[in-house]
Amino acid sequence: MMKSRRPAAGRGEIFAWCWYDFSNSAFVTVVITVVGGVFFTKSICGGAAWAELAWGIVLSVSAGLAMVVGPLLGRWTDRRASKKPALVVLTLVCVAGTSVLGWSGLGVLGAVGALAMANSAFLLGENLVAAFLPELAEPGKRGRVSA
Repeated sequence: MMKSRRPAAGRGEIFAWCWYDFSNSAFVTVVITVVGGVFFTKSICGGAAWAELAWGIVLSVSAGLAMVVGPLLGRWTDRRASKKPALVVLTLVCVAGTSVLGWSGLGVLGAVGALAMANSAFLLGENLVAAFLPELAEPGKRGRVSA
């Protein structure tokens, strides 16, 4: 087994990673799974027959976008050693998109754009967060850091 050239991560780095991992799960739980779909279909789309289909399409397209952009972003951040700044930007984009969803009078197209932006940024951020794990723990100890 090869030894890493990077010194072991400190408790502060591991603690920060765990808190980020824990806190961003609220986005999926609240926005994507529980509240967001109902809010989008009932409030934004007024309970229209096509609302659930639109919700699914927006999530699918934004996930597809993240699948295409993810490897390119990973390559770019690896070459520039810029995972943390990119993660900050993606987190802020996700927060902004989620916040905009709550504005009244946004309209269906505005909500679709905000949701797509938030979900794509979240998924891309998940890629970057996962890329930190090999730097935080050795293979045999990764399960203790990330469950």
